[in-house]
Amino acid sequence: MCAWRVPGWDAAGGVVGAAADGSGPAVGTPVVTVGADGAWAELRTVDTEVIGTVPEGADLGPISTLPVAAGTALRALHRIGPIPGRRVLVTGAGGGVGRFTLQLAARGGVHVTAVTSDPAQADALRALGAHEIVTDLAALQHLEQVHGVVELVGGAHMVAAHGALAENGVLASAGHVSGDGEQFPTEPFSTTAVATTARLPPTSCWTMP
Repeated sequence: MCAWRVPGWDAAGGVVGAAADGSGPAVGTPVVTVGADGAWAELRTVDTEVIGTVPEGADLGPISTLPVAAGTALRALHRIGPIPGRRVLVTGAGGGVGRFTLQLAARGGVHVTAVTSDPAQADALRALGAHEIVTDLAALQHLEQVHGVVELVGGAHMVAAHGALAENGVLASAGHVSGDGEQFPTEPFSTTAVATTARLPPTSCWTMP
Protein backbone atom coordinates (compact mmCIF):
# COMPACT_ATOMS: atom_id res chain seq x y z
CA MET A 1 0.00 0.00 0.00
CA CYS A 2 1.30 3.46 -0.86
CA ALA A 3 1.64 5.94 1.99
CA TRP A 4 -0.51 9.08 1.71
CA ARG A 5 1.52 12.20 1.02
CA VAL A 6 0.75 15.91 1.19
CA PRO A 7 1.07 17.35 -2.35
CA GLY A 8 3.01 20.41 -3.43
CA TRP A 9 6.50 21.00 -4.80
CA ASP A 10 7.75 24.45 -3.82
CA ALA A 11 7.18 26.46 -0.64
CA ALA A 12 8.74 29.23 1.43
CA GLY A 13 8.79 29.79 5.17
CA GLY A 14 11.04 29.91 8.22
CA VAL A 15 13.31 27.18 9.58
CA VAL A 16 11.89 25.70 12.81
CA GLY A 17 14.34 22.80 13.10
CA ALA A 18 17.89 23.00 11.76
CA ALA A 19 19.67 20.01 10.21
CA ALA A 20 21.45 17.96 12.87
CA ASP A 21 24.68 17.85 10.84
CA GLY A 22 24.82 21.65 10.58
CA SER A 23 24.61 21.63 6.79
CA GLY A 24 21.53 23.85 6.54
CA PRO A 25 20.44 27.31 7.65
CA ALA A 26 19.83 28.14 11.30
CA VAL A 27 16.45 28.22 13.06
CA GLY A 28 14.51 31.35 12.11
CA THR A 29 16.14 31.78 8.71
CA PRO A 30 13.62 32.54 5.92
CA VAL A 31 14.03 29.97 3.14
CA VAL A 32 12.56 28.74 -0.13
CA THR A 33 12.34 24.98 -0.67
CA VAL A 34 11.50 22.41 -3.32
CA GLY A 35 10.72 18.71 -3.10
CA ALA A 36 8.61 15.94 -4.57
CA ASP A 37 5.80 16.56 -2.09
CA GLY A 38 4.85 18.25 1.18
CA ALA A 39 4.72 21.91 0.15
CA TRP A 40 1.08 22.26 1.19
CA ALA A 41 1.71 20.98 4.70
CA GLU A 42 2.19 23.25 7.73
CA LEU A 43 5.68 21.76 8.18
CA ARG A 44 7.93 19.89 5.78
CA THR A 45 11.32 18.20 5.93
CA VAL A 46 13.61 19.15 3.05
CA ASP A 47 17.10 18.06 1.99
CA THR A 48 19.47 20.93 2.72
CA GLU A 49 20.80 20.71 -0.84
CA VAL A 50 17.49 22.08 -2.14
CA ILE A 51 17.03 24.97 0.30
CA GLY A 52 17.73 28.58 -0.60
CA THR A 53 17.95 31.38 1.95
CA VAL A 54 15.70 34.37 1.37
CA PRO A 55 16.65 38.02 1.97
CA GLU A 56 15.28 39.32 5.26
CA GLY A 57 11.93 41.07 4.78
CA ALA A 58 11.21 39.57 1.34
CA ASP A 59 7.62 38.54 0.61
CA LEU A 60 7.57 34.76 0.97
CA GLY A 61 4.46 34.41 -1.22
CA PRO A 62 6.09 35.39 -4.52
CA ILE A 63 9.39 33.84 -3.42
CA SER A 64 7.68 30.44 -3.09
CA THR A 65 7.08 30.34 -6.85
CA LEU A 66 10.77 30.50 -7.76
CA PRO A 67 11.77 26.80 -7.78
CA VAL A 68 9.15 25.49 -10.22
CA ALA A 69 7.98 28.48 -12.28
CA ALA A 70 11.27 30.37 -12.50
CA GLY A 71 13.26 27.12 -12.64
CA THR A 72 11.20 25.91 -15.60
CA ALA A 73 11.72 29.22 -17.40
CA LEU A 74 15.47 29.11 -16.84
CA ARG A 75 15.79 25.50 -18.01
CA ALA A 76 13.75 26.19 -21.14
CA LEU A 77 15.99 29.13 -22.04
CA HIS A 78 19.08 27.01 -21.42
CA ARG A 79 17.63 24.37 -23.75
CA ILE A 80 17.42 26.93 -26.54
CA GLY A 81 21.14 27.65 -26.20
CA PRO A 82 23.11 30.92 -26.37
CA ILE A 83 20.55 33.71 -26.74
CA PRO A 84 22.12 37.16 -26.15
CA GLY A 85 21.31 39.38 -29.12
CA ARG A 86 18.85 36.87 -30.57
CA ARG A 87 15.07 36.75 -30.88
CA VAL A 88 12.93 34.52 -28.65
CA LEU A 89 9.18 33.96 -28.73
CA VAL A 90 7.23 33.09 -25.56
CA THR A 91 3.69 31.69 -25.74
CA GLY A 92 1.45 31.81 -22.69
CA ALA A 93 3.51 34.81 -21.65
CA GLY A 94 0.94 36.03 -19.13
CA GLY A 95 1.26 32.95 -16.89
CA GLY A 96 3.74 32.33 -14.10
CA VAL A 97 6.38 30.54 -16.18
CA GLY A 98 5.84 32.95 -19.06
CA ARG A 99 6.41 36.02 -16.92
CA PHE A 100 9.64 34.62 -15.50
CA THR A 101 10.76 33.70 -19.02
CA LEU A 102 10.20 37.27 -20.23
CA GLN A 103 12.23 38.73 -17.40
CA LEU A 104 15.12 36.27 -17.66
CA ALA A 105 15.31 36.56 -21.45
CA ALA A 106 15.20 40.35 -21.40
CA ARG A 107 17.95 40.48 -18.77
CA GLY A 108 19.97 38.19 -21.01
CA GLY A 109 19.94 40.68 -23.86
CA VAL A 110 17.23 38.97 -25.90
CA HIS A 111 14.63 40.56 -28.18
CA VAL A 112 11.49 39.00 -26.68
CA THR A 113 8.12 38.57 -28.35
CA ALA A 114 5.28 37.72 -25.96
CA VAL A 115 2.18 35.85 -27.12
CA THR A 116 -0.94 36.32 -25.00
CA SER A 117 -4.66 35.85 -25.61
CA ASP A 118 -5.44 38.83 -23.36
CA PRO A 119 -4.68 42.24 -24.92
CA ALA A 120 -5.18 43.85 -21.50
CA GLN A 121 -1.89 42.28 -20.37
CA ALA A 122 0.16 44.08 -23.02
CA ASP A 123 1.44 46.91 -20.81
CA ALA A 124 2.32 44.55 -17.96
CA LEU A 125 4.22 42.22 -20.29
CA ARG A 126 6.14 45.11 -21.81
CA ALA A 127 7.10 46.21 -18.29
CA LEU A 128 8.55 42.72 -17.73
CA GLY A 129 10.75 42.99 -20.81
CA ALA A 130 8.67 42.08 -23.86
CA HIS A 131 9.60 44.08 -26.96
CA GLU A 132 6.62 42.91 -29.03
CA ILE A 133 3.15 41.70 -28.05
CA VAL A 134 1.16 39.28 -30.22
CA THR A 135 -2.49 38.58 -29.44
CA ASP A 136 -3.47 36.89 -32.71
CA LEU A 137 -1.75 33.64 -33.73
CA ALA A 138 -2.20 34.51 -37.40
CA ALA A 139 0.19 37.43 -36.87
CA LEU A 140 3.03 34.98 -36.22
CA GLN A 141 3.10 34.23 -39.94
CA HIS A 142 4.37 37.78 -40.55
CA LEU A 143 6.75 37.94 -37.60
CA GLU A 144 10.49 38.19 -38.14
CA GLN A 145 11.77 34.67 -37.57
CA VAL A 146 13.05 33.78 -34.12
CA HIS A 147 15.98 31.68 -32.94
CA GLY A 148 14.04 30.07 -30.09
CA VAL A 149 10.57 29.49 -28.70
CA VAL A 150 9.52 28.79 -25.12
CA GLU A 151 6.13 27.16 -25.70
CA LEU A 152 3.72 26.87 -22.75
CA VAL A 153 0.28 26.38 -24.32
CA GLY A 154 0.38 23.54 -26.85
CA GLY A 155 -2.11 22.90 -29.63
CA ALA A 156 -2.44 25.65 -32.23
CA HIS A 157 -0.01 27.86 -30.30
CA MET A 158 2.76 25.28 -30.62
CA VAL A 159 2.17 24.81 -34.33
CA ALA A 160 2.08 28.56 -35.03
CA ALA A 161 5.15 29.21 -32.85
CA HIS A 162 7.09 26.46 -34.60
CA GLY A 163 6.28 28.13 -37.90
CA ALA A 164 8.01 31.29 -36.66
CA LEU A 165 11.34 29.50 -36.09
CA ALA A 166 14.36 30.35 -38.18
CA GLU A 167 16.43 27.55 -39.69
CA ASN A 168 18.17 25.52 -36.95
CA GLY A 169 15.93 27.13 -34.36
CA VAL A 170 14.87 25.39 -31.15
CA LEU A 171 11.42 25.07 -29.62
CA ALA A 172 11.33 24.14 -25.92
CA SER A 173 7.89 23.00 -24.77
CA ALA A 174 7.40 23.41 -21.02
CA GLY A 175 3.63 23.30 -20.72
CA HIS A 176 0.44 22.18 -22.44
CA VAL A 177 -2.42 24.07 -20.81
CA SER A 178 -4.62 23.97 -23.92
CA GLY A 179 -4.94 20.19 -23.80
CA ASP A 180 -5.23 20.21 -27.61
CA GLY A 181 -3.23 18.07 -29.99
CA GLU A 182 -0.84 19.34 -32.63
CA GLN A 183 -0.81 18.70 -36.38
CA PHE A 184 2.29 20.08 -38.07
CA PRO A 185 2.70 20.59 -41.81
CA THR A 186 5.63 18.57 -43.13
CA GLU A 187 7.38 21.39 -44.98
CA PRO A 188 8.73 23.28 -41.90
CA PHE A 189 10.44 20.11 -40.67
CA SER A 190 12.16 19.62 -44.02
CA THR A 191 13.46 23.21 -44.07
CA THR A 192 14.25 23.52 -40.37
CA ALA A 193 16.75 20.76 -39.97
CA VAL A 194 17.55 21.08 -36.29
CA ALA A 195 14.26 22.35 -34.90
CA THR A 196 13.96 20.38 -31.65
CA THR A 197 10.96 20.02 -29.40
CA ALA A 198 11.48 19.16 -25.75
CA ARG A 199 8.81 18.78 -23.09
CA LEU A 200 10.32 19.93 -19.79
CA PRO A 201 8.96 18.61 -16.49
CA PRO A 202 8.94 21.36 -13.82
CA THR A 203 12.17 20.28 -12.13
CA SER A 204 14.06 18.47 -14.86
CA CYS A 205 15.26 18.91 -18.42
CA TRP A 206 15.46 16.32 -21.14
CA THR A 207 15.69 16.19 -24.89
CA MET A 208 13.74 13.99 -27.22
CA PRO A 209 15.99 11.57 -29.17
